[in-house]
Amino acid sequence: MDLTPDQAALAVEHHDCPNCDAPAGSACRTRGGKTAAKYHTPRFVLVPALREELEIPVPADRHPAQEPTHLAPQPQRRPAPPGPDHRHDSAHPRRAAPGNTLANRRSPT
Repeated sequence: MDLTPDQAALAVEHHDCPNCDAPAGSACRTRGGKTAAKYHTPRFVLVPALREELEIPVPADRHPAQEPTHLAPQPQRRPAPPGPDHRHDSAHPRRAAPGNTLANRRSPT
């Protein structure tokens, strides 16, 4: 039984993926959460007509290698504004303000 790529994708996506836990109706995911370029083997062998195939590519309309559109975007964290102890001159203690005694000391040789 030969299936078109779209029919194969629908048949594979009828099952949950045991490898990446992608739910039925969704393409497989990479470890980074993007859409995988191919369906995972443990998933497509669940379809008897596809057991002999070596790989099943994800159709282009499912946007392989992109973030899934159905997941909510993660809010980006903004760095906290500098507090009152924030040093503007330098973060290195030996290059601190001229009045710093550590900056004037030399290490013993």
